[in-house]
Amino acid sequence: MIGGYVNQPAMLYDAHVHLTEPEFASTLPHILRICRRMGLRSICVSADVESSIETLKLGETYPDLILPFVGLHPWEVDEGQLERIRSILDSPNVRGVGEIGLDGRALKEKDGRLQALAFETQLEYAERRGLPVSIHSREATKQVLETLTTYELKGVLLHWFMGEPRELAKVEERGYYISFGPSLLYSKRAAQLASMADRRCVLVESDGPVRYGELFGGGPATPLAIPSVIYRLSSIWRMAYDEVEARVAENTRAYLREG
Repeated sequence: MIGGYVNQPAMLYDAHVHLTEPEFASTLPHILRICRRMGLRSICVSADVESSIETLKLGETYPDLILPFVGLHPWEVDEGQLERIRSILDSPNVRGVGEIGLDGRALKEKDGRLQALAFETQLEYAERRGLPVSIHSREATKQVLETLTTYELKGVLLHWFMGEPRELAKVEERGYYISFGPSLLYSKRAAQLASMADRRCVLVESDGPVRYGELFGGGPATPLAIPSVIYRLSSIWRMAYDEVEARVAENTRAYLREG
């Protein structure tokens, strides 16, 4: 027994999944029935105004399974979306803000000023309401970390973290969280970062409906992939599956400010 986790009940969480995407339209009720049997809750993130509205509806329909996060993904930012998302962020049913952030390629190809404005605007809402945030930082981890220094946030997750070791150290120093998904099953870099990470800051995600090559038959990932990610993490950490499941569940509840 390590840290008192063995044989204690633990809830499974998918820390980052897009359940409103079209790939889930016909299968979502079936997936959620299995999630209920497994005791698996999903932090359902959004990418634009329309998906934010649908995410809130999912949260109302499945309050025991869905934690609705709303926001604008950096690739979806435009002035119209930014104006409309403000009222959605004020909804009392919002559990968090995401997927928001910065994307290095989008900063080059789109209006970087507007992308930064959208990120900062949504961080301000999260700060004011005391909500956790789920952040996209691909090829922009340095800029994201610099932006976050000016906000006092209750819970910060850099999802699918692939930053440098020195950036990981900053994340841990600030008490932020990172998440790993099914890429952990084959990515040597992800495995190396997971082995280095403070176990108190790690969450697990599917990022469905992302497809991971031949994993899961080449189909879109779902929250049902979470046990596979935990199993791989247990191998990397040289810990029992139940210990890792409990550790990650406790981390997720701390991120969400539950309990």
